[in-house]
Amino acid sequence: MKLNSALILQQLYLIQTISCYGIVYKPRLKQYNKALIPKSNFKGRLLTEVGVEIESMRTITGTSSMNVLTFQKWTDSRLAINESYLQENKIANISLQEFREHLVEFEDIWNPYINFYQAFNIRPEEMLSSSASVFIRPSDGKIVSGKKMQLDVPCDRELWLYPFEFIICFVQLKSYGYSKSEIALKWAESTTPNEVIREGNIRDNGVTLTKVLIDVISPENENYLEIARLRIVLQHKWSRVFVNNIIPAALLVALSWLGFWIKNESTSARASICLTTILSSLTLAISKNFPSDIQLMQAMTAQGLYMWGCFVFIFLAALEFALVDYYGKMKASGKEALYTNTVNKRRMAVRLNRISRIVFPVCFLTFNVLFFSYVLFYVIFEKKQLYPE
Repeated sequence: MKLNSALILQQLYLIQTISCYGIVYKPRLKQYNKALIPKSNFKGRLLTEVGVEIESMRTITGTSSMNVLTFQKWTDSRLAINESYLQENKIANISLQEFREHLVEFEDIWNPYINFYQAFNIRPEEMLSSSASVFIRPSDGKIVSGKKMQLDVPCDRELWLYPFEFIICFVQLKSYGYSKSEIALKWAESTTPNEVIREGNIRDNGVTLTKVLIDVISPENENYLEIARLRIVLQHKWSRVFVNNIIPAALLVALSWLGFWIKNESTSARASICLTTILSSLTLAISKNFPSDIQLMQAMTAQGLYMWGCFVFIFLAALEFALVDYYGKMKASGKEALYTNTVNKRRMAVRLNRISRIVFPVCFLTFNVLFFSYVLFYVIFEKKQLYPE
């Protein structure tokens, strides 16, 4: 069977589809030098497109562990095989056997040496099955190189504002062999915020995906470099924190106020309320609900500040009970002056209870307004910084 130029190109496409390596027609490599950068095709530079797809992601202690599928695209016209080339070199009208004898798996091609920047714990790709693949389009020499790997990337977060802070994880790519005067990095058209990562790919139930920001930057201290940057913005689920921590703490504070409406003579009832609320609040403040996050366990957070603030209000209510109990149980002596003084102190105890019924709820309400106003201000301010109009 004789193959004309159209059938040769068709065979190349077919073999490329079923192989994970770049297949090149051997005679095309006679004058190929992998040390030379391909011909520029974008403002005097070689345009290299990069793309990332995150299959799974989990945030732990200031880093994010993820499974990533990344690819790079560039054009090397030296590897192009079109009909005119086949006809000029009299390659057409050859047998299928002769054609297949001249095919080689070509891994040693020029590449831009693009890899992840500021990433660590990168799992060697040879440990992953079918982790790397190369496709070379015969018609114009366009190369698509893809690989799959596991890695950890850094995440910026304001620990002291947990759980109201934004978590920003950085996935960055740069060339380790060429400067921005030689290579122009560009995100591929298929790399869109909706395609990079989906909500279901996040393996942490405590956070939710807020936004994905894509850009290309040049660091101020490394002007010769160009970095393709991907920022994944996450935020904690407030409902989980409110249900598990904030609301129970506030209810314990309100429970401690019940003693203000109980008669001074019922010491055992008021004492049991004070003891129960203090122990419960202390347990709630100490037992943080993030045992796997070492940084959060060691840092003072907004959640911890609110919990300890509630504990202070409960402790003050216990002090108020002690004062009322002290003044309310003073016994009268035989002298009229001491008797009058005792009556006044008992009246003072009753008056203190009545004042506490108003002062404690007002102060706690003020504390909540100030606390959540600051948190809301921070969230709005951070959103404006992340999503400028």
